[in-house]
Formats: sequence, C-alpha cells, structure tokens
Amino acid sequence: MISDRGMTRRILVDRMGTALAVGAVITALIPLGAMTAYVIAQGGSALSLSFFTQGPPAVEGQAIGGMFPMIVGSLILIGLTSCLGIPVGLLSGIYLWRYGAGSFGQAVRFVTDVIAGIPSILAGVIAFALVVLPTGTYSAYSAAIALALLMFPTVTRATETALGAVPTELREAALGLGATEWRVVVRVVVPTAASGIVTAVVLGIARVTGETAPLVFTANGLPVVSTNIFGPMGALPLQIWQDANTPFATDHQAAFAGALVLFGIILALNLIARILTYRLSRRTRIT
Repeated sequence: MISDRGMTRRILVDRMGTALAVGAVITALIPLGAMTAYVIAQGGSALSLSFFTQGPPAVEGQAIGGMFPMIVGSLILIGLTSCLGIPVGLLSGIYLWRYGAGSFGQAVRFVTDVIAGIPSILAGVIAFALVVLPTGTYSAYSAAIALALLMFPTVTRATETALGAVPTELREAALGLGATEWRVVVRVVVPTAASGIVTAVVLGIARVTGETAPLVFTANGLPVVSTNIFGPMGALPLQIWQDANTPFATDHQAAFAGALVLFGIILALNLIARILTYRLSRRTRIT
C-alpha cells in the first residue's frame, strides 16, 4: 500500500513535471510567434497577385517586385534534390536498421552523423569544387547535389528510427512463413513503418528548403523563369538573401514577403506529412 505522503509526493512531482513541460513549450512558442508576427508585419503588405506572377524589377529599389521565377526555381530544386537525396537516405536507413550492428554499418552510421553535422556552406563549397569548377558554369543540378548532401543524413537516421519501431515479432513471423529477407522488408516492414518514413522524407525536404549558402556557390540565381537544370536558376532563399543585402526599403520588404512565402511552403510540407502520417497509420491499424 502507498502511504498518503508517498501519494502526495507523486502528485506533486507529476504536477511539477507537467508545469515544466508546459513552460518549455510556451518558451519555444514565444520567440517563434514573435518572429512570425514580425515577418507578417514587414512583408505581408507586399504580397499580391503580381508577387506570385511576376519577376523582380529590372532596377534594384525601383519597386517591390515579384518572385515567381524564384518560386518555380525553388520547386524545381526541391524536386531534383529529392530525386537524389531521398533514395540514398531511404536505402541507407534500411541498411543501417538491418545491418547497422556490424563494423561496416557502424562506419556508415558514423559518416552519416558527420555529414549531418557539416555546415551547409561546406556542402556548397564541395559541390562548387566537384561540379561547378569542372563544368565551368553554375547550375541547378550542382545545387541539387549540395542540398542532397544535407538531406540524406536526415532521411537516413529518421528512416532507421521508424523501421526500428516495427515489432521484431512481425518480421520473424513473416520469415517463419518462408518469405525472403528483402521480401519481408519490402512487403511487411516498410509498409508498417510507412508513416514514419513519410515523416522522414518530409523532414529531409524541410531541412534543405530554406538553405541559402549552398545556392550561392552553385545555382547563383537567375531573375527569370528557367527549367534548364544545367544552367543557373533562381531560388527563394537566394533572392531573399540578395534583397536583404541591398540598401533599399522596397527590396527589404520583398525579402520579408519572400520569407513569408518560404515559411508557408515549409508549413504546407509539414501539414502534408501530418495528414499522410495519420492516414497511413490508420490504414496500418485497420489492416
């Protein structure tokens, strides 16, 4: 039997823990809310239909221009980066989940953690040295290589964690029925961990969507719409950085508006991830 004093102590500790957790959440939300409100106040008035349909002005500081070419460029870069970084991250995560206990697996995990910790500007320098200098031109695909270098460690570790949450009994039951190892992985383990894998993919995309430093060394920016991945290409983070470094108030306002659009894109990606995760988890429970 638990004494009244022991019960009171447990209730007190529980309430203190709850209060600390709520306080931590509020502490994190206050600067986030203040930053969001400031960006909306500074750039909200610059958002208009022309902002999403036109390009920047020909002369800096002349007027608040649009960012349509940069929005298109960012979407293309996200697509290219996903094609490079997501498959590598998913396959690496599956390998580490299954064979990560060995010496080679430990080495792969160590290298992945090291790459995850490198500054983003270093990824841009690597792509500049390996792709831009040999080809003699800035390009979207060199930017995608730099961003994929930053994306795949996030996808790898999140995928490994998601697969590790799948009950071992489920895999052993499938193996006991005569299924091969990779058939079990593809048909049983991965579908069961689908919600976590989707979250891993979206986390990887969100990780690189706002990166600017790698684009300075690779994409270099372009004020018009371009679908040529072998040439320079505009992007929202790069244009925001360029507008913020001019002495003109109109460019600063455009930079805040671009930051607001970029925030909206990242928010939309996270909402999509939540919806897909919820639906996949429901389907898994039903089946």
